[in-house]
Amino acid sequence: MAKFLDSLKPSALKGKYAGAFSAYAASGGEKVVASTEHILEGLGATVVVGGPAVKAGAPLSLWQGPAVTDPDLKKCEEFGRKVAETAG
Repeated sequence: MAKFLDSLKPSALKGKYAGAFSAYAASGGEKVVASTEHILEGLGATVVVGGPAVKAGAPLSLWQGPAVTDPDLKKCEEFGRKVAETAG
C-alpha cells in the first residue's frame, strides 16, 4: 500500500474521502493507521480519522495467526459505515 500511495501525485485524492485501517499480527497497528491517515491528507483526501487496528493474521509467514474477533469485525464494519456516511 505504501508503494502505491507513494506513486500518487500530491493532489491525486483531492475531493475524495478516505480512511485507514490495519490488520496486524505483531504490534504497531495504531501507528500504521495514523501514518496512513497523514499520507492520505497529504494527497488531498478528506480523511475520516479513527480507523481500527485489529490483531489478525501473520506478516510474511505461512502461519495463519489469529482470526479477527467478532468485536474487532464490528469495529471495522462501523468504520466502513462512518466513511460511507461522511462521503454522503
